[in-house]
Amino acid sequence: MLFSSPDVANFINANFEPVWESVRPVPKITIDFGNGKKMTRTVNGNIASYICTSDGCVVDVIPGIYDADTYLADLQDLKQRYNGLPIARGDRANVLAKYHASARPRAVAPRARTADYYKLASPLLVKALKPRLAVTDWTKQALLDDVTFNENERRPQIHAYLADRPLSKPEDIKKWLYREVLHADLDDPYLGFDKILSKSYPFDDAGGT
Repeated sequence: MLFSSPDVANFINANFEPVWESVRPVPKITIDFGNGKKMTRTVNGNIASYICTSDGCVVDVIPGIYDADTYLADLQDLKQRYNGLPIARGDRANVLAKYHASARPRAVAPRARTADYYKLASPLLVKALKPRLAVTDWTKQALLDDVTFNENERRPQIHAYLADRPLSKPEDIKKWLYREVLHADLDDPYLGFDKILSKSYPFDDAGGT
């Protein structure tokens, strides 16, 4: 999703109290080509939007990267759901538990957008597309693949988890969310990249041959 989108920014500012938290330092990879040339770039991370009550309890979580239309539709639904929550804590917990137990994925339909709109498409879930597709088609499909995966695979995991744990706080579910749903274990200093980089390397860390 694009927070720089006026529609997204205006809706959030008008209906929520936005707070940003960086859960770990931004990882960087440096490649030394051995000829005095080096390339350093950040590694794509992931993002989660927690929608919380005024006392900091999680109503729902929107995981990963989204297009603005689907993201706004989810926010609108959750705003209405929040406004309908009872005041009593026990009643509020029961309502949220029932909501998460019965929630269903949102259908994601293709939309015509410009290339700039899709420039944040995550490469982590991009599928191999046919060579004849233009760059704009490729990035558009990549983003829609991400959104479909988020709605059909990630959010059901979140609903199942919160159905058993209504009124959880973000700090209570953060490590589980990033490890099990977003596959970015915050307790792993290498974020899983050590296994990828050493998979076909002929030597182990002990210097064996």
